[in-house]
Amino acid sequence: MKQKIAKCAWCGNKGPKNFHARISWENLDSSWYKCAKCGSLMILPLPSKKEITKVYENDYLTQRHQPHPGVDCRIRYAKEYRPTVFAEYALSLEDVHVKKKETKSILDFGCADGVFLEFCKDYFNPGTKLYGTDLSKDLLAQARKNGWNVFPLEETSKVTMKFDLITLWDVIEHVKDPPAVLAMLKKMLAPKGRIFLETPRAGLLGELYGDKWPHLLPVQHIGLASKEGVEKLAERMGLAIDSYRTFGANAPSSHVPQPYKGVFDKLAKKLEFGDVQILTLVQKK
Repeated sequence: MKQKIAKCAWCGNKGPKNFHARISWENLDSSWYKCAKCGSLMILPLPSKKEITKVYENDYLTQRHQPHPGVDCRIRYAKEYRPTVFAEYALSLEDVHVKKKETKSILDFGCADGVFLEFCKDYFNPGTKLYGTDLSKDLLAQARKNGWNVFPLEETSKVTMKFDLITLWDVIEHVKDPPAVLAMLKKMLAPKGRIFLETPRAGLLGELYGDKWPHLLPVQHIGLASKEGVEKLAERMGLAIDSYRTFGANAPSSHVPQPYKGVFDKLAKKLEFGDVQILTLVQKK
């Protein structure tokens, strides 16, 4: 079995990482390894900053960028898909008990074109302060065009404002150094603030799908945490998991008809084996 010795970004273990899968698509290629300690998955070697930036600066919202037809930016960010995305946002926030009245300021980390900020305008109380940041200059330009208050990722450390809620919707799996990101965002939390994460969960379903698991994306997804990986990362960063849920049985309607899709999805959520995890983090007391 192929192995590499590397530090796990999630649990911090510097031991062996076992080969899991190789994912190639068009001009993108990556080898995924599994942490023997926490079960999280990661690309080794890590893609370069140039490779990562190229993906997000190449008309990202109009590209597919991945081998799995069920995951497509052209659909996800389309205006006609907004109601579906907004319904998912609302359900996830309710599942981890984010309270509207207590949320007076929000930072969306990885805001893309401002889709979540658009949702927040009607979901949260009038007067809630909304901000966003992103790696992509193209996406930030689009967000500004859409009327949102956003700033470049490299300026995040200069922000002095404290936020009641900092959200990372399918973002943490895209970054090379999750601990550094959480350390920075922790400093931006208001005293009772929460960091919200939605991210794929390495676990049972990912193992069953093997190299066909849709979350194994070449370059875009860099690391996929297990539940233990998320717990270890929070502990290392002086954070505590305030609420935790999973959902999603990876049963797309294009492949699994109703009522079976609904049954599979409900089982994944009820029995906590879904391949997407949502959680909130708070500062340890």
